[in-house]
Amino acid sequence: LAFSQFDFSYDRLIIEASAVHKLGNRLVEPGSLLSDPITAMEYAAQTDRLVLVSGDGDFDLLVQRVRDLYNITVDVFGVPELTAFSLIRAASSFTAIEGDWLLKKR
Repeated sequence: LAFSQFDFSYDRLIIEASAVHKLGNRLVEPGSLLSDPITAMEYAAQTDRLVLVSGDGDFDLLVQRVRDLYNITVDVFGVPELTAFSLIRAASSFTAIEGDWLLKKR
């Protein structure tokens, strides 16, 4: 995962996020946050940076909105071929998930 490149453990991320998020352990279920952009807006008001790991173009309006409203940095990580150009444009920065960052088939 991308976080390993920054010496950050995915397991630690899940434990920390689950401890504070209202969804708890359900936070990591597929699609669990897609229906909850309000949470991202609430967190944006309390931080100077958001990190989004997605290529879904539906997030472009959310990313642009939190940047405009709260003047924060929004970093997007995604697989280039699967990431909407509108999301890349809306982000403060885009980091490609490719090569060693991709999970290998077992």
